[in-house]
Amino acid sequence: MDERRRFPRYDFRGEGRLILPSGESNSIVNFTSLSEQGCRIRSFMIPAPGERCRLAFDWDGREFESDAEVRWRTPGGEAGLHFAPLNDSNLSLVRRICATLHLEPAAPVPPKPEEE
Repeated sequence: MDERRRFPRYDFRGEGRLILPSGESNSIVNFTSLSEQGCRIRSFMIPAPGERCRLAFDWDGREFESDAEVRWRTPGGEAGLHFAPLNDSNLSLVRRICATLHLEPAAPVPPKPEEE
């Protein structure tokens, strides 16, 4: 298996907002996994692989918001996002969240990005 991951993934079910680069609209996303470096989401409106966006969500009364890059997406509306380097507050929050979650079992590497 070609494994590119350096950080464990955790099962994470929650809802957030994907703020699109144009700033014209936001998209509601549902999380399926989370790590210190990124997350896997489901949404109807996801930018193309390589594009940047912002991701925001609330957890336990704290706000997370960070720049992210779309690494891959599927025609079914699933995508992998890689966080820009997190500030101390966001990194601390993600670590607190992950400490409460179950480790996601190893899985095949996500599909290659869609051809545009």
